[in-house]
Formats: sequence, C-alpha cells, structure tokens
Amino acid sequence: MADLQEAKERGYERSDVEVRWVLWLGVAFVVVVAVSAALLGGLLGLFEAARAPGPVSPLERVDLVPPAPRLEARPLETLEQVRRRENEILHGYGWVDRDAGIARIPIDRAMAILAERGWPEPAGDPTVLRHAPPFDILDQPVPTQDERR
Repeated sequence: MADLQEAKERGYERSDVEVRWVLWLGVAFVVVVAVSAALLGGLLGLFEAARAPGPVSPLERVDLVPPAPRLEARPLETLEQVRRRENEILHGYGWVDRDAGIARIPIDRAMAILAERGWPEPAGDPTVLRHAPPFDILDQPVPTQDERR
C-alpha cells in the first residue's frame, strides 16, 4: 500500500516492468502457436491419408457437354437476326397452318380489325385453346413476298 501511495505522490512508478518476463511471455506465446499449428497440420495429414475415396458416381464417369449452341461468337448479330425475324413475323403475312386455314396477319392490321369489330365471343368452351401457334415458329423460314401471295 505504501508503494501505491508513494507512486501517487510522485506521479509515476519508481520501478519499470521487468523486460525479461515480457520477453519470456512473448517467446512462450510464439512456441504455443507454432506447436499448435504443427499438431493441426499433422492431424489434417492423418485424416487425408485415412480417407478412402468413395465410389465414383455415374455422373463423374461421363463427360457432360451442354447442348449446342454453347457459345455465341457474335451475340449482337444473333440478337439482330432474332429481332429481324420477330419483326417479319409481327409485321408480315404468313401461314401458321395452311391445312387448317390459319393465317398470320400484321399486328397493326389485327389491332385495326379488333378495334372495328370488337373482341369475338369464343365458340364452345372458352377455357380450351383451340388453335395454338406452334412452338417452333421462329425456326421456320420466312416466306418471301412471292410466296406470301
């Protein structure tokens, strides 16, 4: 208690911390960390060596290649071609199903007819779609002006 009172009166401690103990504490910390790292590394090596490879699944035996096209060399040109094809379908005449008598007309003309005549009432069951366009409509070649007539 006297040392504390004396230190308060002087405004500082008379003796410093012993450097030897601080150095020993630092060395002990480094040794503990190094030994722990070595032990964990050895333990991990044992686990890796003890782990037997499992059976190979059928998916690992086969090289899976995604379907074509896997990579577009010129995506902007492809996009322009798709848009051009869609615009030709949207703004041109053509057959959807010639045998059934289902044709395609330009969207502007279709909207004008719809505005003039009104929405038609469905015949039969309105929940059943009778004439659906084919899903591969974009894969079909665009008819020329002569073929459209």
